[in-house]
Amino acid sequence: MTVWSLHMHDPRTLVVCLLVAAAGFFGPESATAQERVSTLDLTELVYVGSKGDKSDIVLAAESARVLPEREQVLLGAVDLTVAGPGKQAGLQLTCAHGELDLESGNFVGVGDVRGKTSDGRSFETERFQYDHEAGLVTTDAPVLIQGDTGTLRGRGFRYGVKDGRLQLLGGATVVAQ
Repeated sequence: MTVWSLHMHDPRTLVVCLLVAAAGFFGPESATAQERVSTLDLTELVYVGSKGDKSDIVLAAESARVLPEREQVLLGAVDLTVAGPGKQAGLQLTCAHGELDLESGNFVGVGDVRGKTSDGRSFETERFQYDHEAGLVTTDAPVLIQGDTGTLRGRGFRYGVKDGRLQLLGGATVVAQ
């Protein structure tokens, strides 16, 4: 079993770390790691992105395929936590599959998406996009949101992780309890 735990400020550092590790598998007489490795498959990957001394994203996956040339990581069975204001979690998500863009830090999750916002609302949808720079999670897929005041069904949403603001898109209907 291979277990990788990475903590870094720049997501592109992940590619460098993985290529250096892969070079160890080939030995010093082989070509450079980048020339020899077009993909790298891992199990139980944990990626921690931070700003200063604060972790702003923690991404864990049961499996990962690193595509160095495209600066992407394809992930399976993903848990994602994005920091909110202060020390509280802004958003917690799980999904069947995901794709992390190493250059931007953006993430796309697909399949059996389940999440929980900082104020305790939970939601279910089939896909979402996380814009790292904007701190914004969006989907245009149907969504079911459960909270203290009831359950809503909508045609998508926008969630600002930094301010905890959730906006349903395309109208909403109340689901009878």
